[in-house]
Amino acid sequence: GPHETGALVEADPVISRDMHQRTVYLDINHWYALGRAAQGSPDSPEHATLLTALRGEVDSGRLVIPLSSISYEELTENPRDQLREPAADVMWHLSKGATIAPASRVVDEEIAAELNRRFGRPAFPAKVPKFGVGVGFALGIGPLKAIVPPEKRTEIETRIGMTIPDAEALLEYYALTTPGVLRAQIPNFDPNGRRRQADAELAALRVMLNNIHTDGTSITGRPADAVYARQLIGDIRENVAKALTTAGYAATFTMPLKNADEITDFIKRLPTQRVATDLKIHYARNPQINWKINHLRDIAALSVAIPYTDAVVTDRDVCSAATHGTHLDKEFNTAILSKLTDLGDYLGL
Repeated sequence: GPHETGALVEADPVISRDMHQRTVYLDINHWYALGRAAQGSPDSPEHATLLTALRGEVDSGRLVIPLSSISYEELTENPRDQLREPAADVMWHLSKGATIAPASRVVDEEIAAELNRRFGRPAFPAKVPKFGVGVGFALGIGPLKAIVPPEKRTEIETRIGMTIPDAEALLEYYALTTPGVLRAQIPNFDPNGRRRQADAELAALRVMLNNIHTDGTSITGRPADAVYARQLIGDIRENVAKALTTAGYAATFTMPLKNADEITDFIKRLPTQRVATDLKIHYARNPQINWKINHLRDIAALSVAIPYTDAVVTDRDVCSAATHGTHLDKEFNTAILSKLTDLGDYLGL
């Protein structure tokens, strides 16, 4: 697959390319398992051994384990400090601040590249880095930087007892760990703000799913058509409009793409959207599935992780959907696993 890997560069929020490295994305449940191992209470002896081996691989520069915006969201929402804090500590030390870009940013490059392939415009599609450093990169908003007037820098550093770069690094650490003692002191801290937005997305998705499985609606029994349409007019509508305008088209698909089949084929050729649509269609075909927030979050994280990392370790159900259900592992030449012990075997540890 089009995997990009690299080593962290302190002065740059983007990870430089180094083809000798491998990148692995871990679902939050596996971070919790590694947190328990770090505390001396591993779920199995193999987890403690693997944690030591992963630390060695990361420290040697042979392995990058990036976090995603979903990693931060799910960890922040967990109110149980005894679970969250050990996982956060392991995430901090194994990721070393490496993060993976959100699909909303990566798809900009994918759309521009596909327009160029089909129509020769834009002539020079912009590149979007897939891996970077810090929570700001994971959210697609850029690095967290303190805005300090040069003339005030020395005064502020003296007052806080550390350099501005050290303070920024501490901010990154707390963005991930947010210890319980600090959570209660942060004015208006709302760990569930993003959850409410996700709840609204889930409610809208359930309306579509209900229509798919209800006789007499315009999309009855047509999950693929419904998912592709929703993906286009919902998830990537603004990205498409921006790309078409940049390429010299009106902000509509009407001009370059002539019919529904061309639009569907276009979406399929965008790696992040191929993953998202294939998984959503797979789940949508089963009316017995009770869609939850975790389904949406798994799809959001994996839509970038599957095309652009070397291996993904997710939960058993998602692993089955991504392999046996949709064959995304073969599509992108990515190892999709469900157990930490399988990761150890994959890495040869």
